[in-house]
Amino acid sequence: MLRFTGAALVAASLAGSALAGDVTHFTLDNGLEAVVIEDHRAPVVVHMVWYRAGSADEVPGKSGVAHFLEHLMFKGT
Repeated sequence: MLRFTGAALVAASLAGSALAGDVTHFTLDNGLEAVVIEDHRAPVVVHMVWYRAGSADEVPGKSGVAHFLEHLMFKGT
């Protein structure tokens, strides 16, 4: 457990220092928002896709729909 906690603290501190670099934010013609954070400490590229869809984005009276769709997607139905 201590190893995990230590690793988590190191990862958090490295993530914070990576965010201190240049951040470029732009919106494509189709409405997709893109954020580019350059970090030249290692010769690698990381790609992440985040969707603004989930329980935090559900309208009142429609709770649980995102969770239900999650199960449908991952169970292959």
